[in-house]
Amino acid sequence: MKRFSFILILAFLPLLSAKAADPFAMGRLFVSPSMKANYGRTIGVGMNFTIAPVRMAQKKLLNEFKKNNPDDYQLMLEVAQYVDPSDIEGMTTKELKTELKSIPQLSGDQKSAIDNVPDDTNKDIATGLVKIMKNPDTAVSFSMEPFVELHFDSMDVIAIVPIAGFDGDTLDFAMGNIGVDLRFGHHFGKGVVGGLSYGVQLWAPTGTEKANALGLANLMWSTRYFHEYMTTAPYLILGLDLPVVTLQASCLYNAMVAVRDTPDFGDVHFLQYGGAISVDLFIMTLVAEITGLTGIRNAPAYNSLVLTGGLRFTTSVLDLGLAAQVPLVQESGSSFASFSSVSFGNPSDFNMILTGSFGF
Repeated sequence: MKRFSFILILAFLPLLSAKAADPFAMGRLFVSPSMKANYGRTIGVGMNFTIAPVRMAQKKLLNEFKKNNPDDYQLMLEVAQYVDPSDIEGMTTKELKTELKSIPQLSGDQKSAIDNVPDDTNKDIATGLVKIMKNPDTAVSFSMEPFVELHFDSMDVIAIVPIAGFDGDTLDFAMGNIGVDLRFGHHFGKGVVGGLSYGVQLWAPTGTEKANALGLANLMWSTRYFHEYMTTAPYLILGLDLPVVTLQASCLYNAMVAVRDTPDFGDVHFLQYGGAISVDLFIMTLVAEITGLTGIRNAPAYNSLVLTGGLRFTTSVLDLGLAAQVPLVQESGSSFASFSSVSFGNPSDFNMILTGSFGF
């Protein structure tokens, strides 16, 4: 028995010591794209799993509202996207109309329609919308993202299939946008190594309507789950690999173009930028990331800063990681409504990320 245990330890010892010595191999990140590195394998398959509680008013509540107020539903739904419930609750009819007509996103015809809505009906509609928006359900949203990696000397190719999940009254799933990441990279120096990586992410509009809700849970996932949009996202990564510490900084330009259905915005452009530090703890790697979003065009909700921290275990055969994600800066829920016909509500305040892959 002792001899068998000794042989078993010897068998697993290469896995523990197979942490690739190539620069940036210990700098794999959870959120931002990582520097291209030699992980000691050509093919890898794995899964990213995220979980987040998200508050939202389900579309079935909006359908009930539409049934009770068919004539004014479309107008008030459009208006409600740009109003916080606390701003309109308790207003008189005159004050409410003045507030709604001051919304800059509304057209002249829509503002005239607000004036034409009967006073008593307007009061009932506003009260109904406040109730829907102020009492959202709490659901658990999660994503499962199987992926395949191909690592070549000249470039890496990563294919991802996002799947959104919802655990409310029943367990439900929705298809996200299939993506491909093409990554190139160069290293400079010995001992202390500098690096430059660059590439492009492409997300095809293969998702379903319900998947939009997961994009609302975290706008960094919006390119993967907003089913109306096709996205092209070129990016650049700078890195510095030290004996124990790896530093990385990245920037992605996301250009989302609507090709399905009729979202409020025909195109959405935003920057995702980030900085990360990875500390080699021999068997484990401590990873801390700061990731920010900045809106460029038609992106009022894309103003956020998120902290992600976790641990990774990386060898040439196996990679495992667990991290927690907390938003430091985040826009209000009303800023998000234009991006989803699925729900009103707020993004999640806490996300968990679990990732694993193996290869050869």
